[in-house]
Amino acid sequence: MDVKKTFDLAKLYYRDALNHIKDAGILVGMLRKEKNLPHLMSNLFDQTLQYILLSQAMEDSDLCLYECEFIDRIAESGDILDTFSKRTNTDLSWSKLQSMPNFYIMQLIVMLGEDYFPAMNEFVKYFVEADIKTSNNFFQLIEKDILKILICLARIDGKEHAGEIERGEENFNNLFKERYLEVKDRYIKFHSYYEHN
Repeated sequence: MDVKKTFDLAKLYYRDALNHIKDAGILVGMLRKEKNLPHLMSNLFDQTLQYILLSQAMEDSDLCLYECEFIDRIAESGDILDTFSKRTNTDLSWSKLQSMPNFYIMQLIVMLGEDYFPAMNEFVKYFVEADIKTSNNFFQLIEKDILKILICLARIDGKEHAGEIERGEENFNNLFKERYLEVKDRYIKFHSYYEHN
């Protein structure tokens, strides 16, 4: 599969996930009376996805041009490097990142995680709220798309590495899935207790 076809396929999965995220945002936004929630959730999704993809791409300690362009161009509503640059008053971009030594990219991934995890918790709460209030399972819908995007990234440089896909899945599970399941479980237990007492 060539680079363009691989990216175009990933973009289809991305847009499908983004539609589900916007639907969840509309629902939660109506419940909370917050009109901007679909945009906020889309922005947080893009940053989450870029963080997962960047960590995955560095599994083989080599961030190639195709991987860097893929991570940059996949997002439409937000960009984790832009957000980080504004907070740290730096001039970081995906083109500059691609030319940085691996050691500094790995340090940046740690810093991005530290900077972004608090916002991730809000993102997870929105999804839990959307899934509990409806019969839709928004989380499951976007999980399928994200896992397919991870496979596309692993193939973009022409040499698919199982370790890269595993790293992407591990990051997705740690950053999003496990938190989602924990928050949902607490939410269900609390409301179950509250309704019966």
